[in-house]
Amino acid sequence: MALRQLLIARQITELRGEKEKLAAAAAEIAAKREAWNERETRAEAALAEMTDETSAEERAAFDAEAAEIEAEDAAIKAEEDANSTRAAEIDEKLAALVAEEKELKEKAEAARAQKPAAKPADHSNTEGGVESMNYTDERARRAAEIREICKNDEVRNFVGVIKEKRAVTGATYTIPKIMLPLVIEAIKRNSKLYKHVNTDSIPGDGVLNMLGAAPEAVWTATTGKINEVAVAFNQILLYGSKLGSFVPVPNPYLEDSVEDLAGIVIDQLGQGQGYTLDKAILYGTGSNMPIGIATRLAASSSPAWWQAGMPTFTDLHATHIGKLSASTVKGADLYKEMAAVLGTAEQKHAAARGDLFWAMSQATYSHLKQELISVNAAGAVVTGMEPVMPVLGGAIEILDFVPANNVIGGWGQEYKLVNRRAVQMAVSEHAQFVEDNTLYKATSRWDGIPIYGEGFAIFSLTTTAATTTITFATDSANAVQGGGT
Repeated sequence: MALRQLLIARQITELRGEKEKLAAAAAEIAAKREAWNERETRAEAALAEMTDETSAEERAAFDAEAAEIEAEDAAIKAEEDANSTRAAEIDEKLAALVAEEKELKEKAEAARAQKPAAKPADHSNTEGGVESMNYTDERARRAAEIREICKNDEVRNFVGVIKEKRAVTGATYTIPKIMLPLVIEAIKRNSKLYKHVNTDSIPGDGVLNMLGAAPEAVWTATTGKINEVAVAFNQILLYGSKLGSFVPVPNPYLEDSVEDLAGIVIDQLGQGQGYTLDKAILYGTGSNMPIGIATRLAASSSPAWWQAGMPTFTDLHATHIGKLSASTVKGADLYKEMAAVLGTAEQKHAAARGDLFWAMSQATYSHLKQELISVNAAGAVVTGMEPVMPVLGGAIEILDFVPANNVIGGWGQEYKLVNRRAVQMAVSEHAQFVEDNTLYKATSRWDGIPIYGEGFAIFSLTTTAATTTITFATDSANAVQGGGT
């Protein structure tokens, strides 16, 4: 059921995207029709001016013009009919998918409501190599999804390659497409920020067209002319830096079921890739990795990675990065100073995927909770700091790599994260021979950049300047060879 919901959600997204394209095409067709109406009006006026004295040449020219007008009318009508027919088909499909999605959701909610409380885990109770449904609802759902996709021949062949270790020669195997939703879900589970930013999957290197802020409409009289508004586009060329991780699988698992091994691979991929993506989104340097939010805000002048097609560079380091004015500032006053800086983050692409978030370490979160402690009317000790940032709003995400006393974040839809290539895997049984593990190499290509730096901010809860760079795992395998590719 959950897999069907994922497929329906993807189909709905694709159909809505196609409908947006049809709407844009409809606007172009309407412009053609308006121009045709003007042409027809001119022709009618010319016909009204004809008399018995009109020359044969003028009559022949008018007849030719009339024929062209009729042909153009037929062509425009064909476009109008095709557009409206396809739009109606999409509306019908969307209505059916939305209804099915609602029905599946209601069934899932009803099943959860009727299901008794989860019992303690019983490792002796397994089904098809996947732990049974009495663990937790979440584990049961994932187990059911894995069993479902493992019925697919492509998935069974892929897992068979892993079990038989046929990739020792260095060949790579792309994760089957039907597995990708679960791999992405695993990345989401292990990435705190993936769900907040604007994500896309674009094969190869390519240009991202960025639509500027929506232009303001203009009020006019009922019979007045429509004002033309300006729509700005910018372009960003996105490359694909390789993100590599190793997935060690104990050899005994290779002798177990296809479902069990598929579940391990999916979980390990999510753990290896999700955490590193979070670091890149916040602090990526742009050197063989995405450009992070902190890197963009720290730039006081146009950096080398600022492309010609991007909007005019703005220096944000003085306005969107701040620190506490004095060490004596505490409690609500501390929060006011923090909110004044973080509040500079502004939303530009409201309709894009993504939402407001703030990242910090667990120690920083605890510190903020302590600063906002108070006693309520009932005499209970409470804090104004919850998993949602007070006043400003936005989810609070705990990430251990964020420097102490630093809060960083903003509007996730202003950060574009793209997956350039599906996850591929290769295998070796030699690297961890002593540990009795088979080591799988997983690689994928990602790129990302804050498309609107004004959407983010950083604040230091001390009088020390906020940190804008952190250490990433060293690319030692390529350093010996003179740098990565």
